[in-house]
Amino acid sequence: DIDASLGFIYVATSLNFENAPARMFTASCTVGDVSAQSAINVMFTPSNDCAPSAVVQGANLRQFGALAFATVVEDQPVGSVIGQVVGTDCDDSTTAGGRLTYFLYLSHKAPANGPDLAVGINSTTGEILVTGRLQWVIGQNYVYSYGVRDDGGRSTTHRLYLALEDRNGDAPKFKSTSHAVTVDENTADGTVLETFTCTDVDQRSREYGLIIMSIASSSVAGVVSVSSVLDPLIARITGSLLLRNNTLLRDSSGDIIVTMRCTDTGIPALSSTANVSITVNRLNQFAPQFSSARYAASVPESARIDTFVSTVSATDRDTTGQFNTISYSLVASTGRDDAFKINKTTGVITVNTSLDYETQSSYTLTVAASDGIKASQAFVDISLQDVNDNPPRFSASSYTVFVPQQARRQFVVLSQSATDLDTVSAGKLVYSIAGLFNTSLLDVSSTTGLVTVLNQLPLLNFSFQLVVNDGGVPLLSSNTTVNVRVTSVSNVPMFDNLNDYQISLPESQSVPSTLEMLMATYSTAITFSIESGNIDDTFDITTGGSLTLAKSLDYETRKDYVLAIQAVSNDDPRARSQQNYIVRVLDVNDNTPVPAQISQTIIIENQTIGSTVAMVRCSDPDTGAGGRVVYTRITGDSGGLFQLDPMTGDITLEKALDQLTQQDNYDLTYSCTDSGTPSRRSAVDMTITFNIYFRNEAPIINPPPIASISIPESASPGRFVQQLNVVDNDGGLYGMHVFSITSGDTNGDFSIDNTGRVTVAKSLDRETTARYSLHIRVVDRAPNAKSATTTFNVTVTDINDN
Repeated sequence: DIDASLGFIYVATSLNFENAPARMFTASCTVGDVSAQSAINVMFTPSNDCAPSAVVQGANLRQFGALAFATVVEDQPVGSVIGQVVGTDCDDSTTAGGRLTYFLYLSHKAPANGPDLAVGINSTTGEILVTGRLQWVIGQNYVYSYGVRDDGGRSTTHRLYLALEDRNGDAPKFKSTSHAVTVDENTADGTVLETFTCTDVDQRSREYGLIIMSIASSSVAGVVSVSSVLDPLIARITGSLLLRNNTLLRDSSGDIIVTMRCTDTGIPALSSTANVSITVNRLNQFAPQFSSARYAASVPESARIDTFVSTVSATDRDTTGQFNTISYSLVASTGRDDAFKINKTTGVITVNTSLDYETQSSYTLTVAASDGIKASQAFVDISLQDVNDNPPRFSASSYTVFVPQQARRQFVVLSQSATDLDTVSAGKLVYSIAGLFNTSLLDVSSTTGLVTVLNQLPLLNFSFQLVVNDGGVPLLSSNTTVNVRVTSVSNVPMFDNLNDYQISLPESQSVPSTLEMLMATYSTAITFSIESGNIDDTFDITTGGSLTLAKSLDYETRKDYVLAIQAVSNDDPRARSQQNYIVRVLDVNDNTPVPAQISQTIIIENQTIGSTVAMVRCSDPDTGAGGRVVYTRITGDSGGLFQLDPMTGDITLEKALDQLTQQDNYDLTYSCTDSGTPSRRSAVDMTITFNIYFRNEAPIINPPPIASISIPESASPGRFVQQLNVVDNDGGLYGMHVFSITSGDTNGDFSIDNTGRVTVAKSLDRETTARYSLHIRVVDRAPNAKSATTTFNVTVTDINDN
């Protein structure tokens, strides 16, 4: 407005630079009738008269008055726009009061020690941007102050509550992705082979926080299984790989490759894998087992060296060549120990030397099958088949007989029988005459060999062959020459006994011993002599006819003698006659039983009760009662574990072998006594050692340990944690155990003694280690040690110690 009288121009209403930064008007001045005009341009100076205001905008932002809330998905790329602060100011934007700058800063976070959030703001555009990696942490929240200020110094500030939203961006990870395990092939089902830990760095506690551990693949299907425990608060799963099927483990070839998988429950689900290589430690669990405890075979005595006799076979349940390669051997033999041999690889038994039925008609071999460490044995009874390999024999190659010409029909010319060692020829000898110039003169009994006068003899000397054959296949025969001297004298010395003399003598007959005074009647003096049959000069006769025993008799060597006694006239040598003197040797008990050499044998723990575990044998060449041997146990086996058959010498197992109550070996001393009168006992008592092989059974941790135990971190060393108990059916060293913690306790914070008592070994600190997974192994002290394993968890509870 203007003062009309004075000409002052003054502001009449409020000015607004933003609406009109300048005003132009014309002022006029009138003096009387004269007026003048002037153009006036008024420029306004801006002032900061408005404070800026601000709001946030974005798809994931919500505004409630002065408060704003935003949710940001983790792991967005750097530069991603979270939202935008939009500012307004009534001041002209070309002025200081209207030029705006945006700001954003962290006001508060909970918990306070949590990580900062990588977000910022474009001060010009107001865009809230991702400036680094965003990683969700459970329970973490942020409060930011955001706003806008103008260059005039006026500003507006609001609160923005910012939270990260979890995204399934990280797969759960195994602590170790490669594992190598060695396990004994006799490990029991349910044994923990290896433990695994799998953690998800998302640390999610909702649906993503669930982790599943499973077996993705196995080169031997069904051999293992998995058991796991999830701790969702820290998104960690602990799993144990368990042996599921020992048979599949034992029968596997090469290493078993198992792939473990950890999978979260996100969408999409993410997973990772770890590989386990399981090496099976092959053990010698089983001794070879023969297909039969006793074999029988027969072979002719004429069998040549290397002739097949029998085959023994054994199998070994161990699966590896190291322990199931069987070697056969001969441990003992009744009689000659070199008569047979066995192929160590095939078990084929063959003849090793010449056999003779007449010397020994049967053998019992003790054979062993060994895998290099463990062995078992069986028996092979071999009977020899007698073959016709011995021709019948006369006691002399020739005989000379004197027969008076006047001898009548059935006059005995010669009484000599042959002997045959072959049993197949017993009672089959056939006698005949060959080479007789006149077959009508003499006759021979085909069964006894007795030669008699058939018709009157001519006055001449002649010879013939007395032939004997055994009737066997092949037909064997022999002969002796009989020289006949026909005398023309009217009479000859006549023995008092017109038939053969016969006498029986025990083989124990004393030497010298007069047997008989022979008498013959003749007109003049006569002289007696032994013409034939006096083998080894066993007998002697005086010229006067006194027959004596000059050397000891032995029934086992020769059972009879046929002595041709001749009486000759001292005046006329043609006057002679002959008579047989037959001596039968009687068997007496003069031989002591001789034990066969068997020093030791092996018995396995699961030997069947009543089975034959050894055969002791004594030989006695005497016949009858003197050759019947009775076996007697002298010492050893006071517990009655074994039974010795007194008649056969077979030793059988009478009780089950039990490692808890029995020893590893037994010495059994026995003697042999024959049944003769008086009886004779073996000169040396024999001892046989039984080595017992006990099967080692694996220990079993039973009952299973408590799976999870909590202990305060203030627990003192020596504090009891848990008692592990072991069940083991073995005794001795096989039943003594050693415990150890094999993994899960790197610093040795826990200890276990050999009773299975687990205690705290050192001071614990939850802030250093909050959880332990203790892998326990127990092993026995047997030579072929067996073991068992188990796992349990120890959680250290926090106390206010910091």
